[in-house]
Amino acid sequence: MDVSLRTQEDVVADEIVEYSHQALQKSRFFSALAADQISMGQFMYVLGQYRLLRDRFHTWFGLCIFKSGSCDDDNVRAAVLALADHVAIEMRDGHDRLFRQFLADIGLSEPEMRSMERSEATRRYDASFRERFGFDGESFFDAVSALSAREIFHSIRNEYVLTHFLKSRGFGDSEWWTLHVDLELDHFKAAVQPVLRRGDGEAAVAALVSIVKREIDRHVQYWDELLEEAEALGAC
Repeated sequence: MDVSLRTQEDVVADEIVEYSHQALQKSRFFSALAADQISMGQFMYVLGQYRLLRDRFHTWFGLCIFKSGSCDDDNVRAAVLALADHVAIEMRDGHDRLFRQFLADIGLSEPEMRSMERSEATRRYDASFRERFGFDGESFFDAVSALSAREIFHSIRNEYVLTHFLKSRGFGDSEWWTLHVDLELDHFKAAVQPVLRRGDGEAAVAALVSIVKREIDRHVQYWDELLEEAEALGAC
């Protein structure tokens, strides 16, 4: 690998790790979580809605792959392989089932899970990726950049939830949360490498960082909106 490319990856990763922690600290939901101001009922509502989002998350990858066009380009090929690998791992290892088991562990029954419908916040967030990166939206590599945020931010988010809520409530050994808690820097770098390789030095780094930060902000906004919904419904 080119030394300059490796340096760019490290610069991007360091900045995004720092930004992820800042985003969590600014979030109303995650700040309340750290302050022990989230009730179990509110937590169950938020996580129940998140299941309805994450069970469709593979469709974001599918849309991104659809936008890739011809694979007669080494950077496109590498990006598609990275996207497909993530979908394969998710399906093969049954991460959706692990998450449902976690919800059962915190008190949501299977009938309750099955009867829960996607809220306005969940529908808006799910639709937002298609709106930004659909057929007439931003480019394939912009969509890859947006999805790469998942590789770092979700691990940092999970560590935050595990530390500030689950351990104190006796759920620290939940398999889904511990599975996703390791900082996935290698996966993140594999996702962004094709984007940086085809770009133009500092300009490519700046564009990538901007897109990833925007994606992190939108994700945090989703959790804050779910908290507002839980409060409006009187979850306690």
